Amino acid sequence: MSLLANSLAPDLIVYNGAITTFAPEMPTCSAIAMKDGRVIAVGDDARVRALAGDGTREIDLRGRVAFPGFNDAHNHQLEIGLKLGRIGLDDCHSIAEMAARVRAVAAHTPEGQWIIGEGWNESLFEEGRLPTRHDLDAATTQHPVLVKRFFNMDVVNTRALELAGVTRETPDPAGGKIEREADGTPNGGMRAAAKPLVRHLLPQPTPEALVDALDAAGQAYLAAGITSINDPGLEAWEMQAYMHAHRQGRLRVRSSVMASWHGFREYEHAGPLDARAAELGVYTGLGDDWLRLNGLKMAVDGGTTSRTAWMFKPFVGETVV
Repeated sequence: MSLLANSLAPDLIVYNGAITTFAPEMPTCSAIAMKDGRVIAVGDDARVRALAGDGTREIDLRGRVAFPGFNDAHNHQLEIGLKLGRIGLDDCHSIAEMAARVRAVAAHTPEGQWIIGEGWNESLFEEGRLPTRHDLDAATTQHPVLVKRFFNMDVVNTRALELAGVTRETPDPAGGKIEREADGTPNGGMRAAAKPLVRHLLPQPTPEALVDALDAAGQAYLAAGITSINDPGLEAWEMQAYMHAHRQGRLRVRSSVMASWHGFREYEHAGPLDARAAELGVYTGLGDDWLRLNGLKMAVDGGTTSRTAWMFKPFVGETVV
């Protein structure tokens, strides 16, 4: 094969498969060719394999099914990457199980270090209630503990409340709520704008750790067939983590990102928000097939499942004071 023909040849051909293309003119095929990360041909095995050059890698699917990579249109990739290094609670079916996972991590964590878990959902708990500080205290009193609900609420243990100085006298912040016991003592539940009262104590990951997190999340996505995502609501330090990962070749999936704008974080106010564009760290030429800024995320309300959204009537079981 000539030098010119080799330079035009595909980098990769997969064949002998049941491939779904989602192209109306050819919804299925048996072979597909790619060059420089793009599809250049689809069709039957003979036609596509005839395009191969000396350096083309060919993969026999042996009749297996293949789809284009999936896109996740709302995915907090950096948060997921950090979460992979913490206690996963998404599949916990009881508060007791959640406490057991915290206890297991506490057994090999130096005293005084933070223990963080993420993803619990009270609708899965067999106890039929929200967890409290007492549940986490049963796991450890030697470590501050914070476990994040899947959205807009944290539960912390007594040690964490002590470190944050949250007491019976601490007022509910605007837009948030400190869950309390009958005598007004905080029970560990921190809703919406109350979350930062404790969260501000959490150790911040280093730039290197953030790149590691994006790398880990990307590898997990690829294993599940996700090859592109949209990450909405990034602050300047998160945007820079994406840029660092991209420069280092460790951004594993194509990422469209949105800058966090007015009202996304509970502690944000008009002044800092108005200056946000200058803080993003974007530069001339930012934007390619792997990383691009595609919009702004603005939030004006809370959520329904965490009961932080503004409603015309109280949520079931709640009264207006």
